[in-house]
Amino acid sequence: MERFLADYIERMRPFFPHFPEETAHEIASAFFAFKFGLYANAVRECTRAIALVPGGESNGVLKKALEILRENAQARDNSVVTVDTGVTFSD
Repeated sequence: MERFLADYIERMRPFFPHFPEETAHEIASAFFAFKFGLYANAVRECTRAIALVPGGESNGVLKKALEILRENAQARDNSVVTVDTGVTFSD
């Protein structure tokens, strides 16, 4: 996963050229955690990333995206998945 994370950071770097590596890493980690279903981790990573992203109009869009991702990750982390509900079609 580290290789994917490093590749993603490098692809995104041109869009956010002044971000320190730590901030870029937190942002990428948040999206990857969500993608791989690690929702509690995604919530944590989003919270850290939001705190590290500096103010400014274009950065505001990124912060909003991280907030949306965090809310979705929180909702999924809090959901209860039942594999077998016991309800079946009758013959």
